[in-house]
Amino acid sequence: MESDENAFLVMEFIEGSNLAGVGVTFHRLPLHWSEAASYAQPVCAALAYAHAEGVIHRDLSPANILIERETGRVVTTDFGLARIARSADSLTTIGILLGTPEYWSPEQALGRDSESAADMYALGCILYPVSSGRRPFEGDDRLAIGLRAHTRIPRR
Repeated sequence: MESDENAFLVMEFIEGSNLAGVGVTFHRLPLHWSEAASYAQPVCAALAYAHAEGVIHRDLSPANILIERETGRVVTTDFGLARIARSADSLTTIGILLGTPEYWSPEQALGRDSESAADMYALGCILYPVSSGRRPFEGDDRLAIGLRAHTRIPRR
């Protein structure tokens, strides 16, 4: 939405919970592939639409994937750190780390500008534990996990 020269982000209110809050917790993992796909497919569709419009989310995490209580509809939310891929203006300053460390792509962990691949990397970090039952990177310090993710290979 735009007013004068200012752009505003407007999101609908979703009565429900985020992906972790609906029972996609580690005591239930791994999920059956069909249940995992039921969460992943709408997120993929939302990212495909955003990317086609030149919008990069940059903070995709389970907290930003909402499940509507009444219908079970999956909604990708919180484009607050998003940027327009074709825009010279961005909230990003090179060297500044934004987003949720556990889901940072390598370029985000290095403080570099990110493209749509960063969102796909984050989606992979979300789907990895959903389908395997393990986190792709372990550690007690969230920032350390985000910073080392670009140099470590997930456990097998």
